[in-house]
Amino acid sequence: MKKLLFIFAILSFTITYAQYAPGNVFFNDGTFSKGLITMTDEGGIKFKKAKDSTVIYYDHSDIEGLDYKGKRLKYVKVYSDEPPRLLNEKIKGKITLYNDDTGYNSFYSIPATSNSSTIGGPFFNTRAQTAFYHFIKMDEEIIPIGIRIKKKHLEFFNSCPSLIQKIETKELKRKHVYDIISYYNEHCG
Repeated sequence: MKKLLFIFAILSFTITYAQYAPGNVFFNDGTFSKGLITMTDEGGIKFKKAKDSTVIYYDHSDIEGLDYKGKRLKYVKVYSDEPPRLLNEKIKGKITLYNDDTGYNSFYSIPATSNSSTIGGPFFNTRAQTAFYHFIKMDEEIIPIGIRIKKKHLEFFNSCPSLIQKIETKELKRKHVYDIISYYNEHCG
């Protein structure tokens, strides 16, 4: 019985993982196509025009990006010795913000409350928080940022003294990358 349940769980996960979702594929020649998309482990996508259509595999050599599950994903060449990777385009402007949508989970402890489940003892509760690895594009250059703006990255914002002041006074925290890039594009870009 346990083996049967295990096999069922694996098949359920595989079927769920391979499901297609509606989206748009943007080709390198400037055209686009609507259809059904699923991501592959190799960094590409499987695409079909309709449910019963033939499946076509695309990667960075064929397409520049896609709209999929409410996200705008673009192939971006981050490192010269690696192929382009699909990154989520979060903000487009003078500075374009991308993040690696895979994210990672970090754990932190908070004081337990009466309505929370206690995992780390009677006084602390451990919760997972997802953080994303960010990249910015400035003057056609892709710059890996990480999960927060570091002191070495502040030089990119020197043309915006009001932003630097907000970061230094911690009105904008360096872990709030989205807010920092939004501020720059709205007030200084």
